[in-house]
Amino acid sequence: MDMYKIAIQAKELIDYQNNLLDKIAELRKQYAEARIEYEKQKGAMEVLHRNKTMEFALAPEIREATDPRSGKSNKEWTQFLIDEALEADQEYIKQFTHVYDAQKVMFLAESDQLILAEKLGVSKAQARLISSLLEYSSGE
Repeated sequence: MDMYKIAIQAKELIDYQNNLLDKIAELRKQYAEARIEYEKQKGAMEVLHRNKTMEFALAPEIREATDPRSGKSNKEWTQFLIDEALEADQEYIKQFTHVYDAQKVMFLAESDQLILAEKLGVSKAQARLISSLLEYSSGE
């Protein structure tokens, strides 16, 4: 075995690992920023949901509506009408889209971190193999 070639491989592997570590650090930062944005959008969605629910619940067309099956007002029918109104509300849809987009960015950043962490794990296994080869070669 050529010790020089093994040493070159070891150096390249160390450089590769350092590069992966730098990328993982950057992805952790991106994930943290994405998580903060997601939590911010989610909080805004919760406030909007509460406010819109109250607004629609107090609207006469919903408050005074009767269930067509029973002819009486009931909680389930009122909730159905509120949900329908929320689904049709443009402000609600826009905020829901912001939450979805922020969550998607967060999950993608987390996924990218995991992929690089797996590559780093493989790289560490390769480094152990090279280390073993170097030890074996030095004993010859």
